[in-house]
Amino acid sequence: MSVTKTLNNSSVLKNNKPLKIAIIHVADRGGGAERSVLTLHRSLREAGHDSQLYVGTKYLEEDAVEEISRDRPIPGLLRLTRWLENEVGLQALYAPWFRNLTDVIEPDVDLVHLHTLWGGQFSYGDLAGIMKLAKRFPMVMTLRDGWMLTGHCACPIGCERWKSGCGRCPDLQRTPAIKYDLTAWNWKRKQNAIQKSDLHITAVSTWLKEQIEESPIFAGKPVSVVHNSVDE
Repeated sequence: MSVTKTLNNSSVLKNNKPLKIAIIHVADRGGGAERSVLTLHRSLREAGHDSQLYVGTKYLEEDAVEEISRDRPIPGLLRLTRWLENEVGLQALYAPWFRNLTDVIEPDVDLVHLHTLWGGQFSYGDLAGIMKLAKRFPMVMTLRDGWMLTGHCACPIGCERWKSGCGRCPDLQRTPAIKYDLTAWNWKRKQNAIQKSDLHITAVSTWLKEQIEESPIFAGKPVSVVHNSVDE
């Protein structure tokens, strides 16, 4: 079934009226994740919904895609934050522009749909921002890899330390690499952000759903499988 047909035939309509949706992702161009998110955005709009895509980096001239404005906070604070992220290993530590999305996104949106927080040209997201968004809006988070399950890496195949809090990481060079082993702290920060947020989780595969359900970070959170769409 085509993307648009699926949306039109699904329960995505609220009282038979189009939804207002804010999608958040690292970029509008890149790899498979970016293509899938852009396809979702386009398909929602084709189905008559009001979709706005907010990205850390904008490359394309696409309707209703907005690059998140990077307003500078207290002088020197960002320099310290980037050093802690890039030279020490605290991931997604502080991005004021991401937290300020609660003021950028229109207050009457029906749903905020959060995708990837890591990667891209610049550090665009932070974990505390998840809690702030979830307090303001109904929220769904889609996982496309294992980054939110671990203390640093997006693909923990062969290592199960993410099931018990990470720490003593056997491979700090796995993408995204970090210099020092702060994996236990990163893991705890992710657990704190997720457990204090009211959100529904979707995974792009049944295998990933099973991994999420084994993660203490996502304990008690509802998880559904929504496969990447294929436009016939």
